[in-house]
Amino acid sequence: MVNTLDNKAKIPMEKPPPDLADVAYGSHERHVIDFWHPHKPGHDPAPLVVYIHGGGFKSGDKTKLPAHLLRLCLEAGFAVAAINYRLSNEVTFPAFMHDAGRAIQFMRSKAAEWHINAERIAATGGSAGGGISLWLAFHPDLADPTSPDPVARQSTSLTCVGAVNTQCSYDPLFYQEIGLAPATVHSFMLPFYGLSVDQMDTPEARRLFKEAAPMTWFHACGPPVFLYYNWSDEPLPAEANLVMGAITGHTEINMDPQLKKTLLSWAIHHPKMGKIIKEKLTALGVECELHIVTPEQTAEMQVKMVEFFKRHMMK
Repeated sequence: MVNTLDNKAKIPMEKPPPDLADVAYGSHERHVIDFWHPHKPGHDPAPLVVYIHGGGFKSGDKTKLPAHLLRLCLEAGFAVAAINYRLSNEVTFPAFMHDAGRAIQFMRSKAAEWHINAERIAATGGSAGGGISLWLAFHPDLADPTSPDPVARQSTSLTCVGAVNTQCSYDPLFYQEIGLAPATVHSFMLPFYGLSVDQMDTPEARRLFKEAAPMTWFHACGPPVFLYYNWSDEPLPAEANLVMGAITGHTEINMDPQLKKTLLSWAIHHPKMGKIIKEKLTALGVECELHIVTPEQTAEMQVKMVEFFKRHMMK
């Protein structure tokens, strides 16, 4: 079993300070952006890579942008933005996705001022951030062409996506169907939807499950997708189901807390979901590149992802 909680690849590197820090894209204190420009003399407006942090929709912030990825993007000639969005202690789905979409709209409205190419924008992130990226990439554009707000009239479309350890769905019933039942009791689930346990088996819940799943929106005209997972592709061990039973109160077990945390994280980040994403997108004729690796290969995967972005945004 690969345990990315204890065994993360160590890539010592500091981030350069942003050109613009904590730029507000909305009214909430978490509606802020850090922005870096590659500053390539004489170059055309830079394509933009938007980093959307993970954290189960309940934690995390833009400082999680990996320094190595940031430097790779800047050296390749990309502008980079890292955003915050509201969390599940205050809002529920679809606010997370809509916040990220608003940030993209805001940056498009600043294209001339920030010297970025509004027609070439990628989104990337791990786990929840990858899910938001995929959801925005395939969901119908959130732009409102009739809005009096010029930012709201901007597109939320993406040129390509790079997602890490991400989910194809947030449907607990789907997790059970594909053999990842422990993911159904992950702590992100109830606050993400704003539902109680008793409300999880209702028509309204099933409607939300469908709307929240990135794969619901997959279509043949969607953008290219790069995926990598650094968790083991092996089936979940029996202990994982014991964790589920313990959390739901059906089993009495004495398990190391770190092991329990690892098993739950493995379930919610399992490469099986990447395989499902690739299978569905490939069937639609959408390019999808999938890598299942070890944590020690993280830096290598970041290089490959930036190369993927270059192929699709620097033609």
